[in-house]
Amino acid sequence: MAIDINIVINGLFSLLFVIFSLIIGLKIALKYREHKQRTLILVGIT
Repeated sequence: MAIDINIVINGLFSLLFVIFSLIIGLKIALKYREHKQRTLILVGIT
């Protein structure tokens, strides 16, 4: 059973979205460590 090209492209875009979301969340969490603001860590977690 061969994997359709649409499934591969959909999986790659999903993976990229997750990676970018994690990077943005980690950047916000690191800003929290610098500024010690609780709202920043809450936004970073979500």
